[in-house]
Amino acid sequence: SPGKRIGAVRYEPITLEVGLDMVPQFWEMIRQWPATSRRMSGAIVFGDINLKQIKRMEFTSALITEIELPPLDAATGKQPFGLFVTLQPDRIENRSGSGGMINAQGPKGRQVLSSNFRLTGGGLDLSRVTKVDGFAIKQQASTGNIGELRRLAVEPGMVEYGDLVLTLAETNMASVESLFQDSVVKGSGRELDIKLELMDPTLKTVIATINLRGVGIWKIGGSEQEANAQRVVMTQAHFYVEGATRDIK
Repeated sequence: SPGKRIGAVRYEPITLEVGLDMVPQFWEMIRQWPATSRRMSGAIVFGDINLKQIKRMEFTSALITEIELPPLDAATGKQPFGLFVTLQPDRIENRSGSGGMINAQGPKGRQVLSSNFRLTGGGLDLSRVTKVDGFAIKQQASTGNIGELRRLAVEPGMVEYGDLVLTLAETNMASVESLFQDSVVKGSGRELDIKLELMDPTLKTVIATINLRGVGIWKIGGSEQEANAQRVVMTQAHFYVEGATRDIK
């Protein structure tokens, strides 16, 4: 109708669930992000039941906009660990597949379960943490028109860190409660560095490390009863996070 025009083209983000057996070049980009926002181009190849290519979704100049760490559970976390990585591409094109076989063979897999983790740092006793809630690191993606091309250019923006939420037994909260009294009640605002390590099934070899910086406690609460014979009282400790780095072995 009169007065209506088609606006600039914007492509939906792509979210990938990735294990720790991706190629080293991919993990190097994850390690450097968000301090360095490198663009990546590639394709997602779709296949039939016989792994023959039927479709390619090609993307160009994509920025990482979010990395989400899934929940970790020492008691029930038996599923393989994987990160969720969200990409915002400048452009997406769908093409027909070549009909050839998909090369599904990647690097040799390293098994890491969501129950195999270790937390240390800040002078806290975190050896009895039973759960780590999922948390995300997000980088806003600003957009601007590219003139006559009628599409939006994506540029990296501000970075936001989600809260770190830990679950411990009430009887193991002494060091965390002491920090809360000092930092919140007395107002010192003390911040810590905390290391989250993902371990192999033997719990002897570190596969990946996430270093959390500027970690400050702001809330204790959310007590719950575990569904077991001992009926242990569990408490959650909430921390804000101001920075993070990642290292994949």
